[in-house]
Amino acid sequence: MSLKLYNLFIHIYGVLIRVAALFNPKARRLLRGRKAIFANLEGIIVETDRYVWFHCASLGEFEQGRPVIERFRETYPEFKILLTFYSPSGFEVRKSYKKVDIVSYLPLDTADNANRFLNIVKPELAVFVKYEFWPNILFGLKKRKIPAVSVSAIFRQNQVYFWDFGQFFKDVLKTIDHYFVQDKNSVQLLENIGINNAIVAGDTRFDRVLDLASQPVKFQEIATFKGEKPCFIAGSTWEADEDLILDYFLSNDDWKVVIVPHEVQPAHLSSLMEKCQGQAVLHSTAPENLADIKILIIDTIGKLSKIYKYADVSYVGGGFGKGLHNVLEPAVWGVPIIIGPHYQKFKEAKGLVDLKAAIPVVEKEDFPKIIKKLSDPEKRAKKGKAAKEYVEQNAGATQVIVAEIGKILEGK
Repeated sequence: MSLKLYNLFIHIYGVLIRVAALFNPKARRLLRGRKAIFANLEGIIVETDRYVWFHCASLGEFEQGRPVIERFRETYPEFKILLTFYSPSGFEVRKSYKKVDIVSYLPLDTADNANRFLNIVKPELAVFVKYEFWPNILFGLKKRKIPAVSVSAIFRQNQVYFWDFGQFFKDVLKTIDHYFVQDKNSVQLLENIGINNAIVAGDTRFDRVLDLASQPVKFQEIATFKGEKPCFIAGSTWEADEDLILDYFLSNDDWKVVIVPHEVQPAHLSSLMEKCQGQAVLHSTAPENLADIKILIIDTIGKLSKIYKYADVSYVGGGFGKGLHNVLEPAVWGVPIIIGPHYQKFKEAKGLVDLKAAIPVVEKEDFPKIIKKLSDPEKRAKKGKAAKEYVEQNAGATQVIVAEIGKILEGK
């Protein structure tokens, strides 16, 4: 691929989004949100202010970048912070986030859009969380001699950047001035293509979950719901996860079950409630006394990371699809974790599996056996302790990254 071919692809992609917006609510939200980007920024940006720009693809990357944003805000209050999202799910949830000065969509990565965006914002530093390497934006930053850093990135050999014919993508990666990666393998992969500006800082999500766990948490309705029975809490679930869980627990009265679906759209919630065969209630419409309820479905967002505190056993969804969700959120509470079979791309999941703190379900028949083993409180406690220790031992990335970012800004 070349830049010309990439730009052709981006223009076609832009047209496809417009077409998709006629039928797809998410594409429609994205299109609507991008319409006023430049007008909004021109109305807010003050030319005499100094801006550092953080970009996250979506909500998951935001949670990964959040510790860096908040530590940076505390350490360098003289800078204003612009936070951008690609995805509507990230923007709509965090558009009122108080620890930054401006929250915006990122414009489509055409050459004209990139130039206009950078001319308005004039950031002194750009911080990209995990991935999101947009060529026109990055080439524009390089041209303006604005340093760009990538935090909590992790690379794998099969990614396009490391293919024999992936020179264009290698050139894109070379626009980043500093990489703060999660592991030594990522450093080696970058060095293999001539990029020697990476250091192992770790994954900022460890810091984020430790911070969350240090805050006071009390959901009395969950405590009441749980009562004296062990509680199974399944977070960020998709249909395949929910089918697996319900197939077992609908006929088992020994456990209380909390399900926090990844999708809380009415159609999905309605389908999930039907599958529960009258044994579940939605949190938003639950009666005051939850003691006699068997399955509680959380139909609002933003509560999951703290709800895990009440779990005796947790389940993290996405492992039957392409993207396992955040296993560190239950791990920090000292809770054993069950996941689907597709976890190998996720370093933290592999680490927890190696410690036997997380258990993968390879075949459907594995699930009842796993639950039976975890019915033993001593086994749960041992696995939970290993999970929490894993989180504590891998914390500290945020401090390293913010210290280095400070050096970059001072050296400008």
